[in-house]
Amino acid sequence: GAMLYHMGRFEDSVEALNAGVTAENTDARAAAFYNRALSHERLGEIQLAYNDYRSALAVIPGYPPAARQLRRFSVLPASEAGS
Repeated sequence: GAMLYHMGRFEDSVEALNAGVTAENTDARAAAFYNRALSHERLGEIQLAYNDYRSALAVIPGYPPAARQLRRFSVLPASEAGS
């Protein structure tokens, strides 16, 4: 999945990483969520990216790559999100 991301094949990357997010190994699972989030962002799927960054942190609390990416996000109340 990560290789496909670096090749600019973001949709293929998401597809490949869908299996990785179910891995038993926590390091592999957190990395898969993180890499899938990067691909979602490149596809303009910001909410899906945000969810995957959060999932990476749920697998490994404090996972540095995901924590760094989440610092870029601002969460607004639903009443302000459409403004």
